[in-house]
Amino acid sequence: MPDEEQPPALPESRSDRVIKVAMSLSECEQEELRIALNALRVRRITNRLSDLGSCFVVSLHSGALFGVFMGLLIGSLDGIYAGATFGLLAGLLVFAASTIASTLFCGLTMTVILAIVYKLMYPRTAARLSSGQPATFQHDDLEIPLSLSESYSVCKSTLEATKGTRVEKADENSGDIRAVTQMSWRSPGEAVGVKLESIDANRTRAKIYSKDIYNSWGLGKNRKNVRVLKSAIADAANVHQLLRDHEQRKEP
Repeated sequence: MPDEEQPPALPESRSDRVIKVAMSLSECEQEELRIALNALRVRRITNRLSDLGSCFVVSLHSGALFGVFMGLLIGSLDGIYAGATFGLLAGLLVFAASTIASTLFCGLTMTVILAIVYKLMYPRTAARLSSGQPATFQHDDLEIPLSLSESYSVCKSTLEATKGTRVEKADENSGDIRAVTQMSWRSPGEAVGVKLESIDANRTRAKIYSKDIYNSWGLGKNRKNVRVLKSAIADAANVHQLLRDHEQRKEP
């Protein structure tokens, strides 16, 4: 019986290729990419809001929705009070008048407030995203005076020895080490790790990072994780280097 003809493979879309590339990145690199894309999005919004007409349209849309909500709320309260005091007809008239007046007043007021906020907030937000680190993802670089292989061993053993930390992934070929921390009062857990890159035969660059796993509160735990882990790796690397030099001097 002849083999059944296989259907032609569907061409891979551009989005599929982008997803494959993103999935091949380490968790630290994925987070850096996300932050860069978010900063780019905010900069684009800032550029659009720099036009006074666009800023007014966006502010008017949000202000109108707020105005309608507040108008109905205030009009209902005034109408109920007037209806209970002066009768149903008076309540309906007060409801209509109060709703229209409150909608116009609250809507226009909120439009002006939002326009000012957009003009002041987005440029500062774009600048902060471009130059700083969000609290939910902190990282720092450390130059280790050891080879890539030795640095990998030192970083992996340091993470394994850190209290409340469990190593999830350790790949010497990619230089990627990832672990998770236990729950604390500031966070249900963070992903901490090290991404290693060889500088030369005796120097390695370590990117130490910490990010929230389940939330985006950023109550300072990531910054503390990076600081503590960087100090621990630096100390362990110095000890490893001293022991290695001592052993080499003992050799005849």
